[in-house]
Amino acid sequence: MKKVYSLTNSRDGVAVGDENESGEQRLRLPEGTTVIVTGAQGALAQEYLRSFSELTQGETQRVIGLHRRTLTGEELVSSDDVTYVQVDLSDREITEKVLSALKIEECKRLIVVNTIGKFKAEFKGEPEIDVDGDGIDDEIKLSNVGVAENITSFLEGELAKHKELQCEFINFGSVVENEYSRHSAKLQHIKSYCLAKQEMEATVQEASRKDGRFSAAIFRLPTLDTEQEHRLRPYAEYTQDWISPRVIVSRTLSEIIERNTLDSNDRYLEVDIYPKDFTEAERSAYIEQHLERWLREAGLNRSEGSEANLEFSGMKKL
Repeated sequence: MKKVYSLTNSRDGVAVGDENESGEQRLRLPEGTTVIVTGAQGALAQEYLRSFSELTQGETQRVIGLHRRTLTGEELVSSDDVTYVQVDLSDREITEKVLSALKIEECKRLIVVNTIGKFKAEFKGEPEIDVDGDGIDDEIKLSNVGVAENITSFLEGELAKHKELQCEFINFGSVVENEYSRHSAKLQHIKSYCLAKQEMEATVQEASRKDGRFSAAIFRLPTLDTEQEHRLRPYAEYTQDWISPRVIVSRTLSEIIERNTLDSNDRYLEVDIYPKDFTEAERSAYIEQHLERWLREAGLNRSEGSEANLEFSGMKKL
């Protein structure tokens, strides 16, 4: 199933857990649910951890943040309902060992929100490291594909051991990555990222087909308004359509929690999220303008001698 969402340019969203007119909470985690969020140091992961922790209502629900490096105080969500676990998810053996210790057998539903996915631009149009010669940078592939494969392997193992368990695996991509087949000539600087995301999506989609208790969703996002994005694009001037992690979380949380994951038509979900309502032609123009802006705002057009500058210099500017 595929959906397309649009968002306003507002940086604010509806805070999850707000009360409705009758004083009841809008969303709650079902009893027996464990939520695992990877990349706990990132802005999007922190917002999911904070939001999920607000939805817990008893001892049968758990919210766990996974991180590879030691977290600073600013990166920790101030909630007693969030448990942090350090693990290198790019290592399958370590992943199996550490996640197995989380006692998944004690929950009925396991939701894994995977926010990990390395991005780096290839300004020469080719991978920086490509030992296996598949045309995808090895670091990007390990982070985007390898991590997803390791988590998928763990989830499949847990489903085999616990017959009452249901698993939901959430991953993220980019609306630009989704346009790679139509704009490949203009996306050579992020070719590895696009191809890795497509391979990741194929991996989790295949897993959802094999087991009726394994569901998956891919949320393809516009530009997120994070410190990391500002570092990547130090010359950014037009940021009105950058979306805060809070808005993304408030828009996607109900899809994650309230989906009928046992419905065969809903076991694999793709959601493309755009900052505005677009026609098909407008979406295509948005992608092209996004590409040109990214190159300019990342400082590529300021670098003398870059071959890629010539390829993109003719694109329409906003």
